[in-house]
Amino acid sequence: MLYIISAPSGCGKTSLISALGLKTVVTYTTRSPRPTEMHGIDYNFLTVKEFKYLDETGFFAEASEVYGNWYGTSKTSLRLSWYQDIVIAVDSQGYIKLRESYPDCVGIYLLPPSFEILQARLSERGDTDMSRLQDISDTDHQHYDHVLVNDSFIKTLKELQRIVGITK
Repeated sequence: MLYIISAPSGCGKTSLISALGLKTVVTYTTRSPRPTEMHGIDYNFLTVKEFKYLDETGFFAEASEVYGNWYGTSKTSLRLSWYQDIVIAVDSQGYIKLRESYPDCVGIYLLPPSFEILQARLSERGDTDMSRLQDISDTDHQHYDHVLVNDSFIKTLKELQRIVGITK
């Protein structure tokens, strides 16, 4: 099964996905790595030229420009879901595109408990682009199978585990 998790930056998707323990898909991006991120583990970091070349050759199942950077998911990495459950984090644009190609996927959208808490989380990590808060109001959540508010890491993790069948 393919589980796709979307959320605005700062909502905890990376931490929750890591705690789930499912096989994850490392996606591609043209943005610069954050100080704690490693190539091939958090993202495959590419130049715009490299990304565009791969996109033109049909390498990506989905590719989207978000906040001036490109993000994409390789077709090859998604073939893993034919053999095992996998989880992937993509933005809402990517989710809509993947849902068309993989209609049986399970879409999960994470929300922060409030705009203020999300703003504080983004500020703590040095992200000053508060236009990202617009993601919350602009996203059409009806396309997702589950919408969760990440107001407690443990509670949200347990709900994700229930959704992916790790716990009842």
